[in-house]
Parts: sequence; structure tokens; C-alpha cells
Amino acid sequence: MSTVPEQRGEVESLLAAAKRDSLAFNLLSAQPEAPTEVMFFLAQQSIEKTIKAMLAHRKVAYRKTHDLVELSALLSDDSLQGVLPEDLMIRLGPYAVEMRYVNTASPQVGVDEVKRAVAGVLAWAQRVLTS
Repeated sequence: MSTVPEQRGEVESLLAAAKRDSLAFNLLSAQPEAPTEVMFFLAQQSIEKTIKAMLAHRKVAYRKTHDLVELSALLSDDSLQGVLPEDLMIRLGPYAVEMRYVNTASPQVGVDEVKRAVAGVLAWAQRVLTS
């Protein structure tokens, strides 16, 4: 299925931004002194932008939100199941906004599980776009 030029541009732009956020997350995660809230913010953003790119690819409208569960539900299939568990989407949610501004208790999120999720979501998008 080909996309209209504007759509293709949006998909490419969102994926490029997701890859930049993923790179920054991976660089920070290698630094023991890296601020957790910044590191997981970048991971959350990478996943969010990848999902939004796939929604644009599928011509699915979405509202302006950082809610990964809501966005992934709009995909209307189980394509992320096994790659991005819902409980991880929920635990990453606060890093989109709240954790950057308020010093609250951090949700239990592991760096390794987030690395797998970010890489898995980007790989999933590439598979879909090249098939």
C-alpha cells in the first residue's frame, strides 16, 4: 500500500525523530550518572513517535497525546503484542510529562527491558514498512 507524499513525509519524519530519541536513550543508558527521568523520557518518546508514524502510515487519525496504551489501541491489531507489553507502556507513561517536572516516586522500569522495547518497536515498524 503506497502512501500519499504528505503522509510518507510524516511517517519518515516521525521515524527519524524516534530513531534520534532511541540513539540518545542508548547513549545515556551507558552512563551510570545519567538522570533516569531524562533517559526514560527519551525512550517513551521514541516509542510514541514510532507508534504515531505507523498510525500515519495506516491513515489512522489520533489526538495529541503521550498515552502509549491509547495510541497502540488505535493500531487495531495485536502487532505490538510481545514487543511492547501494556504494563511497560503504563510504567513509561509518567516519564512523558510528570517525571520531568515533579520529583515523585519513579515507576519500576528496568533499563534492559526498555532497551528491548525501544529496539523491538523500531524493528517492528521497519518490518511493516518494508513488507
